[in-house]
Amino acid sequence: MALIAGVLVVILVAVLSGALAIPLGIIIGLHPLTVYLLTVATATTVAWTLLLGGHRLRVAIADRFGHGEHTETRTRALVERYGSVGLGPIGPLFPGTVASSISGVAVGIESKHLGRWLTIGIAIWFAIYTVIWWAAARAVIG
Repeated sequence: MALIAGVLVVILVAVLSGALAIPLGIIIGLHPLTVYLLTVATATTVAWTLLLGGHRLRVAIADRFGHGEHTETRTRALVERYGSVGLGPIGPLFPGTVASSISGVAVGIESKHLGRWLTIGIAIWFAIYTVIWWAAARAVIG
């Protein structure tokens, strides 16, 4: 029963922040691979949900209210400079998966392209973060 509770806690925390869910899962005694898989699966699901749902909402708002030429030009400049290739791999580290997904949709980055890069960033950074926390826990707790 404690295993199920630990898994649920990690999943619920990972919805908001994988960076908090990883040390929490390791501290409560879950296997690091379990923590990694849970946080990656949860963060990826949240990112794709926000990207795809947010894209539909952005399109609906743009169709309903239109969008100004000045705003579109500024947005396009940002997207061309950094794009999903810049935001995707770095986003899970800072500002986080949720904020990266929301900001990517807000500036008009294509959801599927950003989603692919965010998924790669989530997998890489969460693996590094899991190893660091696992090693720190072993050094401190034993």
